[in-house]
Amino acid sequence: MEGPNLHLNQVSRIDMGAYLCIASNGVPPSVSKRITLDVEFAPQMHVPNQLVGAPLGTEVHLECFVEAHPRAITYWEFKDIMIMNSSRISTNTSEDLYRIHMVLTIRDLQDSDFGTYKCISKNSIAETDGSITLNKTYRPTLPSHIMHHNPDDDSRGHQSRIRQERTIKDNSQRPQEEDSKKKKLRGEGLTTRQLVPRNGEAQPMGG
Repeated sequence: MEGPNLHLNQVSRIDMGAYLCIASNGVPPSVSKRITLDVEFAPQMHVPNQLVGAPLGTEVHLECFVEAHPRAITYWEFKDIMIMNSSRISTNTSEDLYRIHMVLTIRDLQDSDFGTYKCISKNSIAETDGSITLNKTYRPTLPSHIMHHNPDDDSRGHQSRIRQERTIKDNSQRPQEEDSKKKKLRGEGLTTRQLVPRNGEAQPMGG
């Protein structure tokens, strides 16, 4: 944009940042000046998962995202008590300009951990919070016949199927073999009658 003035109407947090003003008359070098624009606004909270479920003994992560300027103070509450770091519970925040990512980690979940958690953010303008409800779920249980599964059963079942297939195959081939034997016997019986005369005396072949 050219001109000595830059007008911004209804500025918001997306307008925050550094602006560079450059002056040049065609004769080097050019002269520049950096101007930083800060926009103050109350904290705005975003909670991606307001309902979380987890079984006992597991680890869970609760998240809140905050945008605020001036810089906001953030913390967690459970049953109206501020959460402090311990051996099982830890809080972590990461900041990028006016954005803050809040994470609450709870390890080895116990019955006393289930309930509603609050992520709170406040600066010199205002205060806001978000809620996350942590519910207890149960681990899925496998049927007893699967829990006590014996790999040898698969081997025995496979062998049994092979035996059944062989039996079916043998039964299907048996009628064909019997027909073949009957045809062979009929053929041999016809030849015998031709070689034996009516008087029962054997005649030499070709005589």
